[in-house]
Amino acid sequence: MYRHYFETGDIVLVVKNLWSLGLILEEKPNKIERGLVRRVRLKTKSMVLERSIDETVLLEAPRLHNCIMR
Repeated sequence: MYRHYFETGDIVLVVKNLWSLGLILEEKPNKIERGLVRRVRLKTKSMVLERSIDETVLLEAPRLHNCIMR
């Protein structure tokens, strides 16, 4: 089963209190579980903020377009 991890450039929906689109600027990996992204820094239309991945929904991952189109 394929699992997607959030990466810089992904477009997400911020679901807690905001309900707005955001662009991931930076991944914040978990210090205990190496390599797993648990928080992201993202830019919305009006601000830059940091959120847990539990508060975001992946909408578009540009790097996956080539895999799907083949």
